[in-house]
Amino acid sequence: MPAEAWQKGKEFVVDIQNIIIDEQESFSTPLDSLGRFTLKIPLLNTSQAFVDWDWGRSKVSTVFEPNESYFFLHDFSSGQKMFMGADVRLQNELIT
Repeated sequence: MPAEAWQKGKEFVVDIQNIIIDEQESFSTPLDSLGRFTLKIPLLNTSQAFVDWDWGRSKVSTVFEPNESYFFLHDFSSGQKMFMGADVRLQNELIT
């Protein structure tokens, strides 16, 4: 990550709208020195997710499903953002 992105924070945050309590929940994890992270989010159902929205680095609005694993890549040099995983076509379509 470039220095400007590091200055925005050393945490990765995902916000999920909890439809049961009708409130937004934030889940965060620290970034390592290369900008990598692992974050587990408990989901009851398919949910809209705001990925790294607060810090303004990635600003991706997408959908996450329970019991799925996603790999998120943000190439700061080209600006490309993409998800990788078993079934991520919808997530990548939402990014574009």
